[in-house]
Amino acid sequence: MHILRELWTKEIEEPDVKSSYEYVLNLRERLDDTLKIAREKLEKARGRQKHYYDRMAKRRKISVGEKVLVLLPTDSNKLLMHWKGPFEIVTTVGINGYRINMGGKEKTFHANLLKGYIARDQDTSQATTDERPPTSSCAMPAASVTVVEDLEGEHFNDSDCEALPELGGWGSEETVNDLKYGDELTLDQRRQLEERAIMYSSIFSDRPGTVST
Repeated sequence: MHILRELWTKEIEEPDVKSSYEYVLNLRERLDDTLKIAREKLEKARGRQKHYYDRMAKRRKISVGEKVLVLLPTDSNKLLMHWKGPFEIVTTVGINGYRINMGGKEKTFHANLLKGYIARDQDTSQATTDERPPTSSCAMPAASVTVVEDLEGEHFNDSDCEALPELGGWGSEETVNDLKYGDELTLDQRRQLEERAIMYSSIFSDRPGTVST
């Protein structure tokens, strides 16, 4: 203000001093104008961002008495989050806050940390259990399976085990004599392969065996 008073009263007579004062004042005015423009642009940018966000955003509303899951840190690592619950909503706090009963203690959480809990329908669960087919206690060891025709309207019971066909074992065993060689091999090459096959005949079997340690 002292510099401005000297300029207005024309107390400064030297041109160099006067131009320096004017430069400082003009610079300050330009800085103020620039700051004002930057704030206006910032407000417009915030408005656009809010407009784009509100187009996809939905207000989450949870009623008192509903059960919810809460996003909380894990017991082993505080940096990892997982859903715990269900807990019951006791009351609302403000617009997006909810007070929850957590094992006798009430805590307040933001709506972003909550999601609705949908309990399984007991009637549907019981109906699914009742519709399961009856199981039988009989068992038959076999190396393969067979398909038994299911007669409509009849139920499987333990007495039906005697009617099942008895299944065989592994069947015939293949040996090195069952190996087939390519026709493009010469007699000498075929003889060498037959000698190798006889030497390692144990690995050319279709029967499962044991491995050496």
